[in-house]
Amino acid sequence: MSLTILIVEDDYDIQHFLSTALSSYGFHPIIVSHGMGALHAFELNQPDLILLDVQLPDLNGFDVCESIRKVSNVPIIFVSCLDDGSDIIRGLELGGDDYVTKPFDLQQLIARIKSNLRRAPVFNRQNDTTSQPMNLDTESLKIGPLHLNFYLQRVTFNNQNIDLSNKEFLILSILAQHPDKIFSAHELYTLIWGTDSLGETRTLKVHISNLRKKLELHTGVSTYIQTVRGLGYQFCIK
Repeated sequence: MSLTILIVEDDYDIQHFLSTALSSYGFHPIIVSHGMGALHAFELNQPDLILLDVQLPDLNGFDVCESIRKVSNVPIIFVSCLDDGSDIIRGLELGGDDYVTKPFDLQQLIARIKSNLRRAPVFNRQNDTTSQPMNLDTESLKIGPLHLNFYLQRVTFNNQNIDLSNKEFLILSILAQHPDKIFSAHELYTLIWGTDSLGETRTLKVHISNLRKKLELHTGVSTYIQTVRGLGYQFCIK
């Protein structure tokens, strides 16, 4: 059964291009042109991934993402015509998993789609058991009052839930399972997105920044994830 990709795009030429391309790769594309239509199509079809344009005639892509994130962790890839970082940062902060900028390279887009599908939430892993970015020999990991449940993709601190996006959870899981080990940005990107970063690690940096803010807000600890200048990131237990 082919995976369903919801394309939220108001440009007819891009709609046609994406629909044709995704169909040729074995996906089932569904196209909508408006934000409200995207929310309706999401509820009706429960797609496996969403390609979400930022600039839409009614609700913008940020509003659509924010609404969907209240009920689902479905992978969302933002499509933006801006490459100055502003759209990218805002989209990822609202729960987007990845982004591509127009005009985009088809092979890169397909690689991003496939990698985000592979890295869908671990509680959906019965649909794909061939690619797991973390060791699931144990269902959970406890670090003092910090508790990671890999099966439920849930993080708690003193039994209080910390709401993380899929990518934030994967970053924390990888780092926390290897305390004090330094992971380069390239290594983390490859482990989480399943593809070479090609020097583009801006998405990863935004996710790490968001993760740090959430951890500090809920735990009062600002040192769980540290940057080792020139080397990468590490999880510290102190």
